[in-house]
Amino acid sequence: LAVTVALLTVNLFSDGMRDLSPVLTVIGPVFWMALPLVGGSLARLRGDYLEAVKARAEHAEHTREEEARLRVTEERMRIARELHDVVAHHLALANAQAG
Repeated sequence: LAVTVALLTVNLFSDGMRDLSPVLTVIGPVFWMALPLVGGSLARLRGDYLEAVKARAEHAEHTREEEARLRVTEERMRIARELHDVVAHHLALANAQAG
């Protein structure tokens, strides 16, 4: 802020820019002072955006892995229930025939 005020003061009272309007004399230094600030802000925002995209991708991968494990567990449970039913049926049948 102090540098901007100093540049504005120097530009308003310097002889090199007497032919320009006061508005252009003020806008020029402010523009050149704001340009690196805007560029830095944009770079920071892009970095934050890329980090967010990376975090979402990692979360999606983790969720997919958990979902796959859950599906495998459910399939194993279904097979175990089916095997239990078949074995129980055969044992009941054998018991009935033995009786």
